[in-house]
Amino acid sequence: MTPREQLAAEYALGLLEGAELLDARGLMASDPAFAAEVAQWEERLAPLLDEIAEETPPAATWARIEAAVAGPQPSAEIVRLRRRVRTWQLGAGLAAAAALALALLPRAPHDLAPTQGTPAPLVASLEVAPASPRIAVTLLADRREMLVSAVGIVPDGRHNHQLWLIPTQGNPRSLGVVQAGLSRRVAVPAGLSPLLQQGATLAVSAEPIGGSPTGLPTGPVLSTAKLQKI
Repeated sequence: MTPREQLAAEYALGLLEGAELLDARGLMASDPAFAAEVAQWEERLAPLLDEIAEETPPAATWARIEAAVAGPQPSAEIVRLRRRVRTWQLGAGLAAAAALALALLPRAPHDLAPTQGTPAPLVASLEVAPASPRIAVTLLADRREMLVSAVGIVPDGRHNHQLWLIPTQGNPRSLGVVQAGLSRRVAVPAGLSPLLQQGATLAVSAEPIGGSPTGLPTGPVLSTAKLQKI
């Protein structure tokens, strides 16, 4: 496994932190091939969660762990230990998922870069709240599909985030409801591909569960961003 593949797997498993987490989020927003790898791992690992019953550990457990490893300047040994534990976690997750992944989910091509003569992918990053994870949108080269990553977004059970295209004229056009906590490859709604060009404005709003009941934004518009070339 290459370092890039390991980074994608660790991101899907929620094992990254600090600078590595920021690096991975940047790749999710700017690199469609990396976003596709993360989505593949999430889909492979998701069925495993069905086999695990929810269980909340005692509150004192995490306090003891924090007390053991916390500190303003952790030693090099603690840093190495944290990395080793994360590697063990990754290995366990990959080992458990390997047979399922090979049997059920064929790998998609890693190289999603446009061939000569095809348009470059476009990206946009939408902030849903200050200092919170962003919704990353990557419009693939054929303009018929998008990678929508909301891995760090936590559902509140009362609202959905909904993506919109804001045309230069006319009403906002829905690009679909965002699946919080996931990265997904979704189809561009019919007729909107020609409007999704460099400089086009995207927006995200907070809507009732299931999306806007009117076909237009009904909740607050949380963020806007323009599609840009990678």
